[in-house]
Amino acid sequence: MYQAQHPDEDKPAVRWLPFQLNPDLPEGGIPREEYVARKFGARGKGVNERVTQAGRQVGIPFAYEKMKVQPNTLNAHRLMVFAERAGRQDELAEELFRAHFTEGANLTDREALADIADRAGLDRKAAADYLASDTDRDTIA
Repeated sequence: MYQAQHPDEDKPAVRWLPFQLNPDLPEGGIPREEYVARKFGARGKGVNERVTQAGRQVGIPFAYEKMKVQPNTLNAHRLMVFAERAGRQDELAEELFRAHFTEGANLTDREALADIADRAGLDRKAAADYLASDTDRDTIA
């Protein structure tokens, strides 16, 4: 949309930077219901419903009922670093958001992350090999 309104200008550059909201979660995450209860208490179900309604208004079909795991996002953030090197950060970010918020994907599962990388146009095997290593773990942490 920006480019259509400003055809003579270069497209703004976007660089995604890591920020873990819950770095204290175990690497495998925790059950989503437990996380919501811990963080929001009795008002937790209402929080999801308000976000779901807001999403509908802008065409985002949030599906919190599909989320079974609240992930530790360290490996998802590492994958964003991997995608940056391939010039595919925007595509990966979009696929990560779609997978987590509308499909309920478990973002702690390395196979799921490799599949998401593939959907974003990255080499699945290279992404899986990267995730199996410790590369960039300290950078994100």
